[in-house]
Amino acid sequence: MKAELVGHHRIYSEHEDASKKTAVLPAIDSWGAYWRTIVAIYFFESYSGLDVFSDLRKSLSRALDRVPHLTGTLEPTSIKTSDEPVRTFRRVKVTWGSGTPGGELLECKTNARIKSLIPPSAQASSFVWDRSDKALEALFPKCLSETSGLRIQLTKFTCGGFSIAIDMDHALADAYTVALFIGYWSSVHNQMFPTTAEPCQSAKLPDLLFSPSIVEDKIPSDGKKLLMLEKSTHLPTRRPDFRFLSAPNKEIIVSRDGPIPNMKRPNSVSTQYLFHVSEYDYERITRGVQATADVQVTDQIAFTAFLWAALNQARLHCGRHSLDLHLSLSLRWTLGLPEGLVGSPLVAVMFDSGEDLHTVRRRPSVLATAITETLEKYTEDALLGIVYDASMRDSPTSSSRGTEKSERMELTSGVGSISSAPIFGSCRPLFMAPPALPVENLFIMADCLSSNAGTTAKRYADGYNIFVSLPRDVYCSLIQDPAFSAFEVLDDL
Repeated sequence: MKAELVGHHRIYSEHEDASKKTAVLPAIDSWGAYWRTIVAIYFFESYSGLDVFSDLRKSLSRALDRVPHLTGTLEPTSIKTSDEPVRTFRRVKVTWGSGTPGGELLECKTNARIKSLIPPSAQASSFVWDRSDKALEALFPKCLSETSGLRIQLTKFTCGGFSIAIDMDHALADAYTVALFIGYWSSVHNQMFPTTAEPCQSAKLPDLLFSPSIVEDKIPSDGKKLLMLEKSTHLPTRRPDFRFLSAPNKEIIVSRDGPIPNMKRPNSVSTQYLFHVSEYDYERITRGVQATADVQVTDQIAFTAFLWAALNQARLHCGRHSLDLHLSLSLRWTLGLPEGLVGSPLVAVMFDSGEDLHTVRRRPSVLATAITETLEKYTEDALLGIVYDASMRDSPTSSSRGTEKSERMELTSGVGSISSAPIFGSCRPLFMAPPALPVENLFIMADCLSSNAGTTAKRYADGYNIFVSLPRDVYCSLIQDPAFSAFEVLDDL
């Protein structure tokens, strides 16, 4: 199962500006600089147009007219503060336009068939799928050593279907931006290449907006910003120089201003899995947690707590230590940012798993209460305090990133949103997935794609797909949890 590279292009906006443009990225977005978003791959059963490569290339170029900076390259720069005393800080800038490398577009073909790479289409029941024999990495080869802000691969399958794989530099885009952009691209495509077939009903998308200063402009210029900073100081927010609350052996506590210890991850072989949780099982699990929690918790927090407790219980059975939880938190909703804002305004909140077996074995409802009470501290003022703190520090460089970190569980709402699923002509994607997860114990919670999207008020009407990478022994222990007794185990499709 391999892909043959048949075309390689540098992609720019259709009406490329004759001059070179530069923008300094927000300090908080720059926390993700020189890392890539998780690649999102959308699979389509067919294409009704004449030439899928040519048509998509043209519509992509026109879509980039709205956000041409996504094709830019990231470079270090510096800024000076306007306050006295004047200070200089390292920042990240994006440069695009005439004379720049542009985005990267790969065109490939493969003898593989889409149906052999995706799980069963029936989503009424829950299942666990071992994806180790269906790894998609071979279908999506990296072409160049240099990194573009935007990288896309189009792949034709022998069955007549095609796929779109997209990733960006994390300083330019979070998962919300990736989903928003590909949804906008599909809208532009459908205007350029109208289909004679009955088109799918696509969601109405907000206007795309690139406004690097919009978040920092919310920080007050008076002494209130110092009170905001005080509110944020003691919150367990991950940042480039404060990457974990505790070491795996629970002995090293990292100072917010101190260096990061050189902690190597233990050697382990991970396997890729997909947990599909049906609407029924999602409600069964979340309502069980909510019913016994001490405070009102959302279904998302209830499900997060369930996964965290189940993972650590499984690790305990395997003789492994418990893991802290790192949970992505977007600034978009609390700060009331525009719906169409592109960028990466998010932080990660760290939760300690506890140092003894009693706390590791706490009920999910207790963990859900702890998560809820911590997240309630992330008010508008606290988030602006975090932004202000970031603005008064150097942004990371590519050389300072490193590759070693402590083991932890990370959970994010990942590769897209059903409300902005790309619909090209009469085709809605069959499935979307990451080709592989880059680290162990990473949980990506993604909406399922359905032809009935938008016809029900329930956000999870088709359930959720949970992509995860786990050591084999932990996985085997995890699926023995009684909560997973209703899940069908699919080892080989």
